[in-house]
Amino acid sequence: MSYPDTIRTQHLELVDHAGKIRAALGVDATGSPSLVFLDSEGKSRATLHLRSDGAPQIDFFDKARNGHITLGVTSEGGFGLAVFNSSHEQRAAFGLNSEGMPYLILLDSLENPKLSLSVDSDGNPSVGLFGPKRKKESVLGLFGSKKQGGAFITVDSNGAPAIALLDSESKTRAMFNLEVDGRPSIAFSDRSEQIRFGIGSLPNGHLGINFYDSAGNGRITLGLSPDGAGVIVFVNSALKPLAVIGVESDGTPKIELLDSAGKVLFKAP
Repeated sequence: MSYPDTIRTQHLELVDHAGKIRAALGVDATGSPSLVFLDSEGKSRATLHLRSDGAPQIDFFDKARNGHITLGVTSEGGFGLAVFNSSHEQRAAFGLNSEGMPYLILLDSLENPKLSLSVDSDGNPSVGLFGPKRKKESVLGLFGSKKQGGAFITVDSNGAPAIALLDSESKTRAMFNLEVDGRPSIAFSDRSEQIRFGIGSLPNGHLGINFYDSAGNGRITLGLSPDGAGVIVFVNSALKPLAVIGVESDGTPKIELLDSAGKVLFKAP
C-alpha cells in the first residue's frame, strides 16, 4: 500500500549546515533497519536497530567509540542494560528476565561474573559471589578490622558448601565442609595451616576422629562402623599401627599390640 508524499528508499541521511552527516536511517543487507546518530566528527554515538532475531537494541558510545552502554530486549522477552569499558569488555548487566524478575550482574576483566543479585519468581532474593576461577564457585568473604581475621563461605561447582575460619594472620585454622553426597567434615589446623584434628565420615557410613602430628600424619584414629563396632588405633611416625583397641558390634572387647615391624606382641581375646 502506498500513500501520497511517501518517500521510499533504503538509506536516508540528514546533514547539518556544513553538509556533515549527523543522522542516517537505513536497512542493511539482512533487511534489519537502523537509525544512527553521529557527532560533529562523524563518529556514531547512538544507534537504534533491530537485531537479526527481531529484538530492538539501543547503543550509546563514548567519544572514542570504546566504552558503551547497550539497552535491549531479548528474544525471550527479557529486558536489560549492559555496560562495556573502553576495551569493549562487558563489566555490568542489569535488567528483567523473561519472567519479569530483576537481576544485577558485575563482571571482571575476563567477563566472568563476580557478583550477582536477583529475585526469583517466588520473590526469593539470591546473592552470588564467585571465586577467581569462576567455575560457578560462590565465595563470600567476611573480614575484621584491617582484614585481620575473617571467614570465607564457599560453594564449589558441584554445589558442596564450606566455611573457612581465618586467624589474625589470615591463616586458615578451621574448616567445615559438606560433601556433595551430604557427608559432613570438620578440620582444625595449627598456625602453619597443617591439619591437626579432623572429624568426618566415609561413603560406607564409617565415622572417624583423627589426630595428626605436625607433619600431617594421622597418629590416632577413633572409628565407628555402621553396625556399632568401635576402634581406636595408635600409629607411630612411620605410620605403622602399634595398638588397636576396640569393641565388636556384639559388645566383645579386643586389644592388639604390635611392634614397629608389625609383629603382634599381645592380643586379646
